[in-house]
Amino acid sequence: MQRPSPARCFTTTAMNLNERRAPKPPPRINPLIGGMRAKPLEPVAQEPAAPARPNINVQSTMTPPPPPPPPKSASAAATSLPPPPPPSSSSDTTSTAHTYSATSKGVPFQLDVTGILSSKASDYGRSVQQDDPLTRPRVRAVAATGRTIFVRNANPGPNSAPTVRSALAMLGRLVGSQHVKNKYYSQRFHERKGLKRKRLASERWRSRFKVGFCAAYTRVHELRKQGW
Repeated sequence: MQRPSPARCFTTTAMNLNERRAPKPPPRINPLIGGMRAKPLEPVAQEPAAPARPNINVQSTMTPPPPPPPPKSASAAATSLPPPPPPSSSSDTTSTAHTYSATSKGVPFQLDVTGILSSKASDYGRSVQQDDPLTRPRVRAVAATGRTIFVRNANPGPNSAPTVRSALAMLGRLVGSQHVKNKYYSQRFHERKGLKRKRLASERWRSRFKVGFCAAYTRVHELRKQGW
């Protein structure tokens, strides 16, 4: 049986053993993890308290002021007294009895503007003595909220017609020219900006086309009359 071949080696085992036997250093402390240990508080030397000062009363040390000299006579004593207040007059009593109390909340004050206007309007109506509301003067104090065509023969105008049929026809033309149907629809639903921009562009193009087409038709019709 063959013996193992001898081998040479270099080792530091003895040094490692010495290091292991040496005292271990303190463990590392990471302040971010919370392993920081608070340092022990060192006793602080207390300063000796100052001796208490005796309480000295300032008023007792101050000398009192001398008394005032007595008056020479009774007349001088009377003149030294302040004059009595003047008696209250009647104007002061009246002013205190009727103070300005427009801003005070204790006095009830109500201003009925509607009642004042209605009374003035009724007085004016009685003075004019006109039973028919159509014959009264038209006071344009509010905005026109509707479109009305009056049926009457006298004083024809943009808001009147002689017969019911003509009044209905005039009302239809008025509604069409003022685009009441489109305005009613646009007020019912919301229209975003993009659709509004497209609608306005379409309306402008249609109006320009209508004006140009009517002008071309009128020109062609006139040329046909002239024999072209």
